[in-house]
Amino acid sequence: MIRKVFYLLCWMLICVPVSALEIVATVEEDTLSDFDVDERIRIHQVLLNQSDVRRNKILQELIDEKIKKNYALAQQMTTDEAEIDEGMHFLEKQNGMQEGELKAFFDKNNLSWDSLRQQVQSDILWMKTVQFLAGKNQVVSAEELKAARARARKELLKPMYFVSEIFVPFGKSKKAALEKIKKAEAELFEEHNFSKTAEAFSSSPSAAYGGDLGWVPADALDKKVAEMLPKMSADELSEIIKGRDGYYLILLRQIQRPLTSTKTDVWQVCQMIVPKERLTELAPKMENMKNCMTFGPWAEKEGLTGSGMLPQIMVARTPDQLYEALKDAPVGQLVGPIMAEDVAIFLMKCQSEKIDLMPPDDVLREQAFMKKMSKESEKVFEKAQKEVWVERK
Repeated sequence: MIRKVFYLLCWMLICVPVSALEIVATVEEDTLSDFDVDERIRIHQVLLNQSDVRRNKILQELIDEKIKKNYALAQQMTTDEAEIDEGMHFLEKQNGMQEGELKAFFDKNNLSWDSLRQQVQSDILWMKTVQFLAGKNQVVSAEELKAARARARKELLKPMYFVSEIFVPFGKSKKAALEKIKKAEAELFEEHNFSKTAEAFSSSPSAAYGGDLGWVPADALDKKVAEMLPKMSADELSEIIKGRDGYYLILLRQIQRPLTSTKTDVWQVCQMIVPKERLTELAPKMENMKNCMTFGPWAEKEGLTGSGMLPQIMVARTPDQLYEALKDAPVGQLVGPIMAEDVAIFLMKCQSEKIDLMPPDDVLREQAFMKKMSKESEKVFEKAQKEVWVERK
């Protein structure tokens, strides 16, 4: 037994440097080590694409979490593993991930899953504390709801861009980062495959999706990228952009047509993808199609891969070629062929309707409530800082 303990101690000394175990802060009975700070720094660098991460700032972030956790426990707040799991799933949804993908990303990049779970636990306990101490008296007024509706409308009418990125953080050497992004650029010019190049070179989580960020407003991106987008055209590749934390290559795949109202048109569309060598054979048969119900079964029978019903699409976000083909076509009319490299594409508008993008009042009320709670959180935290004992080494 003594020998096993000795081996364990030896393993710890070999795998974890003594300096990493040095205590840098104490919050009540909780301690924070250099190792804790290093783990959180790596999460910021890899998950959040932040290369210039200040150590003191991260240490303060960890101290603040411990203050919130200890103050919450002093108010008799509790949480359990199921609540933490639910919080982790919420994080995945926020980042457009399926259940389990965030854990897989952490494992792949050797990031501390426990560190993230501790952060989520602290957030849950703090949220309960603020709601208990201040939330009972917080009511969203009619004026506040009106203001929330105005904010939502402003956000919904912002120009939107469908963006793909390759991101290389500065890391320890801006010169090395620049060389890497130049290699990515050279590969793009040679192979013309953005998704493949993004997967090979990009350090952003979007690399797992071929670099695709999806539809985003410019102000959600790095300032230098945001300044570049309005100057670009659809399907245009940017020059190398030097951002705040690293270098970018941006492919602007599509630009949303301007919206003047939150009420917008959406289409349900079917597509038929026909190999060019079968066009003469199948085109006469397709002339008899009068509705979308026949598209899927017929395409399956003929073995036409990629054919069938498309997800519902906003007309403002419809690719230009598809928009021009369908904008004047009535529902149920076959349109095409649109000739691509090796295939001919036929389209049919199955349904056209108008939807309101504005969230319902209960959602807006909840958002306004959370905005008020954020202000209350600041007040409660000021009190917690005075009552929780903290010592920085």
